[in-house]
Amino acid sequence: RSDLRFKSWRTTKWNIYCAPAPSN
Repeated sequence: RSDLRFKSWRTTKWNIYCAPAPSN
């Protein structure tokens, strides 16, 4: 199941789109 993977990817995309997280 790629539910977690998809969720993670979506979250990352949303985070980058909404507001880049200060991780870099």
